Amino acid sequence: AASVASVASVAGTATTLTATFTILSGAGTAIHDVTVTTAGGTSGAVPFSVSAALPVIGSFKATPDTMAQGSSSTLSWSGILNAGICSIDNGIGTVNCADGAATVHPAVATTYTFTAVGTGGTTTATASVAVVVPPAITSFSASATVLTAAQPVRLTWASVFATSCSIDNGIGTVLCTGGVTVTPGADRTYTLTAANGGAVSTAVVTVTAGAPSRYV
Repeated sequence: AASVASVASVAGTATTLTATFTILSGAGTAIHDVTVTTAGGTSGAVPFSVSAALPVIGSFKATPDTMAQGSSSTLSWSGILNAGICSIDNGIGTVNCADGAATVHPAVATTYTFTAVGTGGTTTATASVAVVVPPAITSFSASATVLTAAQPVRLTWASVFATSCSIDNGIGTVLCTGGVTVTPGADRTYTLTAANGGAVSTAVVTVTAGAPSRYV
C-alpha cells in the first residue's frame, strides 16, 4: 500500500502493533490491504477503506455585512478544495469553485448559503447581510401656518424605520412620532430630521408668527 499511504508512526509490543498512516493525496478511493512484515514473515492482509475527502470551504463572507436598503454587498469565497460543483442560493446559482465574488442587492436581511459538492460529499457555509431600511417621515404639519402675535402652534409628526429624530430652531431631540407646541417670534421654517444608521430623511414646515416664546 505504499502508493496509498505513508506510515506516520509505529508502536507495539510482542503481541500488538499500533500504526498511524497518512493517506496520500493521490490515493484511490477503494478498499486497500495492509500487511506487516517482520523477520518472522508477513501477516495476513487487513483491509481498510479510503474514501474521498469532503469539500473544504476556506472562506465565505459578505462585505459589508450591513448595508442600506438599495445599496449592495459583495459575497466572496476562497480556498475551496475537493469540490467540482459550487453554488450560492437566493437566486445566484452555480459559481466557479475557484476564488471568486458576486455582487448582491438584497432588499431585506438575507443569509446566503455557499454549497460545495465533491465526490466526498457536500459542505456548506453561510454569510449574512443585514439591511437597514431608510427612515421615512409619513407626516409633519403645523396646527396653523399663519399666526397672530404670540400665538402658539402645535407641530406634529410621524415616521417609520427611524431610530432617532430631531427638530431644529432650539427644539432638539424628539420622539420619532409625537408633537411639540412652539410660539415662533418670526417667520420660521422647522426641519424634522429622522435618522436610522447612516440614512437620513427630512421634512419641513413653515409658519409665520409673532413674539418669540416656546413651551412644550
